[in-house]
Parts: sequence; C-alpha cells; structure tokens
Amino acid sequence: MIWTIKLAFLILLTTLNGSVLTVIWCGIVRGLEYAGYLNILYWIFRVIQIFWLVPISWLALMVTVRRDGTVRYGMMLFPTPMVRGFCKMVCLVR
Repeated sequence: MIWTIKLAFLILLTTLNGSVLTVIWCGIVRGLEYAGYLNILYWIFRVIQIFWLVPISWLALMVTVRRDGTVRYGMMLFPTPMVRGFCKMVCLVR
C-alpha cells in the first residue's frame, strides 16, 4: 500500500507542477510574443516540459537535508490516516 501512496503523490505533484508552470507560461507568452522574443518562448517551454517529466517537488518532499549536511529519507509523505484516505478515494485502493 505504501508504494501506491508514493506513486499517487508522485503523479499528483508532477502534474500539479507542470500545469501551474504551463499556466504561468501562457500568461508570459502574450507579452513576449508581442515583443518578438520567440526564441525565449520555446526555451522556457522546454524547461517547463522537464517539470512535466521529472518529479522535482516529490523528490524535494522525500529527501530531507539536515543542517549538518547529511541527507535523510524525508517523512513528508509518510502514510498517515489522511494520506491513506486520500489514496483510497483517488486511486480506489483498499
């Protein structure tokens, strides 16, 4: 069950990151298109596509860097009753 919770949050957070950045990009497009900076538009869109493919926010939540520089396994997505309930509702998991 824990792997399904991690997979659900991986997909959810990756989709959320990509969609928020795409909406921001759509807002910026109008101004840059009017100014004639088409090369910058395509470069920014390629960077946003990375956020659709790489789960950056999920990795940030799963890895904790302590003050002394050690890297530990993060507990942000630990399967609490609320997280389990969310996964039961969204993923149809028992």
